[in-house]
Amino acid sequence: MRTTKEYTKATMEDVGRRAGVSVTTVSRVLNSSGRVSSATAERVWQAADALGYQINHIAKSLRVGATHVVAVIVGDLGNPFYADFIKGVELAAQSAQLSVSICAGAQDDEGARRQVQMLLSKRVDGVIMWGWCLGPDYIERLLAAGIRVAGIEVQPNPPTGVRSLTIDFRSGMRDVVAHLVSLGHRRIGYLWDRHDQPATPESRFFCFREAMREHGLPLQEEWIAVATGGQRPEIGQSAALDLFGRVPELTALVCHNDLLALGALQAAKQTGMTVPDRIAIVGVDDIFTARFTEPPLTTLALPRSEAGSMALRWLLESQTENLPPPQIVPRLIVRGSTGPAIA
Repeated sequence: MRTTKEYTKATMEDVGRRAGVSVTTVSRVLNSSGRVSSATAERVWQAADALGYQINHIAKSLRVGATHVVAVIVGDLGNPFYADFIKGVELAAQSAQLSVSICAGAQDDEGARRQVQMLLSKRVDGVIMWGWCLGPDYIERLLAAGIRVAGIEVQPNPPTGVRSLTIDFRSGMRDVVAHLVSLGHRRIGYLWDRHDQPATPESRFFCFREAMREHGLPLQEEWIAVATGGQRPEIGQSAALDLFGRVPELTALVCHNDLLALGALQAAKQTGMTVPDRIAIVGVDDIFTARFTEPPLTTLALPRSEAGSMALRWLLESQTENLPPPQIVPRLIVRGSTGPAIA
């Protein structure tokens, strides 16, 4: 049975050495932020108890005079993608006795300036973002004021001091392309959200292109459609209509996210291309509507609630131990929108 002790001198390295595991494993166990076997977890807890190691996020992590408020900024509060992410942040915040303030990303420079001023005036202790909701200059202002910042998908080159979580799109897109290749697809297009530019090595598009290359498949420039105007189904529909008109020989389409994929499903129906018999369509995110489309959408699911909890814990984690950033691992969910390629 675990006991409560007030010692704080022991470090995670000490706990790891005693338990015979890595610091990463210790962090996962103590923060409940990853999968660890029950036997390993018990060994870590026993080592922590023996050494008197105890996490006190608020006492150890937040500055003196903290308000115990964390702001969450997302690109679009109307996008169902963010609901589970925010829920995960809130659940972890409750455990840490913090309050959460939810904000929509600014649409322009003036909006970003006002938003940063608001965050500074409220003296929030931290900011969590999914994507580039604020420019580097504004993030620097927050950091200079002692406000912690954590982000997901904030490549390339997040400012020094930003605690960036990574998503393993490399393995995720390998699974997507391998699935399509196993069905006989070779002419696979991509519907790209312009906000993903430039394509960094961690980004969805870059990892898709890399996975195609690993299978020896060409990715013709004309097989790529760029959705401009926002992440909405009608934007995806318009871009997919243009792509299907230009490149009728495509047999599969991978979409940057599920909202664009919903539009691609409508574009296929509009042009008489049956899914999946004539064109296979894959999304990314696994929003709640993905399973209710006709046919249900095959998608690369991101564990958004888990990501929200991980982001909050990583925001609070002491950086003196140089822990590696947590990594979010996507999972391919195969549904009815993918099937064998046409002969």
